[in-house]
Amino acid sequence: MAEALTWDPLDGAGGRVAGVALPVTYAVGTVNCWIFPDRPVTLVDPGMLHAGGFERLQAALAERGLALADVDQVVVTHGHPDHWGAVGAVVEASDAVVLGTAEELRKITAMSRWDFPPDEIDLLVRMIARLGFPPEVAALAPDLMRATITAATAPLDPASTRAVHEGDTVALGAYATVAGIHAGHVTAHLCLDADVFYVSGDHLLADITPNPFFELDATRPELRRASLPEYLDSLPLLADQIGAAPVLPGHGPTFDDAAAVVAVLRRKADARTEEMLALLAGAGPEGWTPVELAERAFPDEAGGDVFLAVAECAGHLDRLVADGRAHVDPTGRYAVTSGSSPAPA
Repeated sequence: MAEALTWDPLDGAGGRVAGVALPVTYAVGTVNCWIFPDRPVTLVDPGMLHAGGFERLQAALAERGLALADVDQVVVTHGHPDHWGAVGAVVEASDAVVLGTAEELRKITAMSRWDFPPDEIDLLVRMIARLGFPPEVAALAPDLMRATITAATAPLDPASTRAVHEGDTVALGAYATVAGIHAGHVTAHLCLDADVFYVSGDHLLADITPNPFFELDATRPELRRASLPEYLDSLPLLADQIGAAPVLPGHGPTFDDAAAVVAVLRRKADARTEEMLALLAGAGPEGWTPVELAERAFPDEAGGDVFLAVAECAGHLDRLVADGRAHVDPTGRYAVTSGSSPAPA
């Protein structure tokens, strides 16, 4: 007998929710898609058009007695392509409505058709250059991103989408959930609270620290949001809200100890910040850009993982600047503030 593709993440749910791990192009390997087979038949984060992922999704639906045409709605927790790349293909096969936060849906529909206004592309190039990438690399970034994203995603018409707001009720099959919107991993990450479970997407993962990836912000000198401080600030309230409910995450196993996971994440973040401060001290008063810090903190990263490494460094530099232990000059070079030193381990 072939091994089942789907699993039941909740005890006593009677098959009213199922999970399937779908392959994605990123180093994380797979993304969890959550299937709610009762009306409205709902998929949460249906993965990418990559390496058989869409075929695996269809096989998982069949295993639960469903086809793509049965899908009523798709919920996208956030705008990273490993979570939404297949959405356009699902909509084409089913006429499903796509739910997500307004800001993330705007990004998703723009990315899926690569339809950004010129000033947003220019802001992206300037932000990448300010991180310390060579100007020629920054100039190529939009075309590289376009090629990578469109190769594993399907176009999504904005007319097929509906925005979810804080506190809205969202039906996931037989379950009524309440929407919560959190900043940090992205600008407006959607989480869903059903009391008997909590859909966390990538905002809370059991054994992976969510990367504080770049979110553009023309109002800040860095031209990007301070994603990591925003993320860490959101965690205490999130842990209180979830309590002991089982968490259905975007990657990795389910878990029911959100407070413990949050505590570990904060300890890891604090330790990493101290490591970055110790490294940055080697830059002297001239300082380093986030790229130069990443070259020393993560010397073995290559390809697209370099951007993840730089994002990680930039996030911790934001923390150091916020607490006064580092400063940044007008060109984007960071240096340790005189008298600062790493906290004792």
